[in-house]
Amino acid sequence: MELDNLSRIKQDDKWIFCDERGNNVLNQGFYYIDSFINRKARLRRGTRRWNIINSDGSFFFKNDARQISPESDGFFAVLFKNRKSNYLKVSDWSFLLKENCEMCFSFREGMGRIFDSDGSTNYVNVYGEKILKNGCYFGKDFSEGYAAVILEKGNGWNLIDKEGKTLFERNYETLLGFSEGYSGVKISEGQWNFVDKEGNFLLDEHVAKLENFRDGVCAIQRADGHWTFLDKNKNPITSESFLGASEFKNGLALVKRNGGKWNYLKTDGTLLSELDFDSKPHMRAKDWIRVDIDGKTQYITTRYG
Repeated sequence: MELDNLSRIKQDDKWIFCDERGNNVLNQGFYYIDSFINRKARLRRGTRRWNIINSDGSFFFKNDARQISPESDGFFAVLFKNRKSNYLKVSDWSFLLKENCEMCFSFREGMGRIFDSDGSTNYVNVYGEKILKNGCYFGKDFSEGYAAVILEKGNGWNLIDKEGKTLFERNYETLLGFSEGYSGVKISEGQWNFVDKEGNFLLDEHVAKLENFRDGVCAIQRADGHWTFLDKNKNPITSESFLGASEFKNGLALVKRNGGKWNYLKTDGTLLSELDFDSKPHMRAKDWIRVDIDGKTQYITTRYG
């Protein structure tokens, strides 16, 4: 009986594989079972006990792994019991790296970020080839074709492409990474701007702080400490300024209004709710937000406000 053809149900706080009669075909349960990919599925058997189950019910690893990340770009990042790590290819279920490294992070845009045994950060492509000869001091995941890195300790941030070539002639104190064609960069204390992939600044004047573009809009902080939102033509989407602001996520940005209360701003510059919140929202789910309004806890929908 092939497991990938069976149903998975939750029974007594664990997931099981069951036949048409509801019988537990393996006589055991799991805390989590992922979807099958090429007749194998990632699952968690207990605390720091991850494995890959085959469709015939056998396990891929003789000893459970400490962690197996969700599949990304055709790879699982696996952390073994000895705290070494490697990538598992779902195409043929072989390991990508010839030698285990200290840590693997999920693939992004066809590139995997790793920690090497010498403490450096490096990146590997889908063939397991490292793109930096000597690694770098620290790096972030790839975004829109580039990764933000500090090549040597004490240096500033730059961007590298998938061949390991740096993008900018100069380094920056902080670099957020590309989002929607622009990356926020810190030139010096209190001096931020956006750069495109040719290194050109977007804003005519540096600002005190900023958040990356999301949904075509960015949040910037002026020298007086107030925040506003601009589109990619540098036009404000609202005439109101705010005491605090976040970047947009799923069409909404959390803002602290001048009276000290909170609300969400939509990308068209209007507020989500007619009534402000007493404090930051307690919880935001997919379609609902739990907030306090006039001392009472209420739920508002993110779809209609």
